Amino acid sequence: MTSKHSFSLYFLAKLCKVLYANFLGDYRIDIHFSDGKQRIVDFEDAFSKLQGYYAQYRLPALFQKFTIDNGNLVWGEDWEIIYPTWDLYEGETG
Repeated sequence: MTSKHSFSLYFLAKLCKVLYANFLGDYRIDIHFSDGKQRIVDFEDAFSKLQGYYAQYRLPALFQKFTIDNGNLVWGEDWEIIYPTWDLYEGETG
């Protein structure tokens, strides 16, 4: 890992957080970060792959119930699905 990459991870993990996010429709969420960046992330591909217990979050009523906890976007009371700040900042949904 390069020092530049290490600094980026440190920056995002320690300084940059998700401030707020708005559900836009379908599986798209408008995410606003503490450094002023804003990004619309489409989770459709990632959530279409959920299976078993986690598949329930494909339902629109449950998908919309995300929260922000410690700067991360999460679903479920026990962080059943989590997207860390770094992934969201880069628009990655896995």
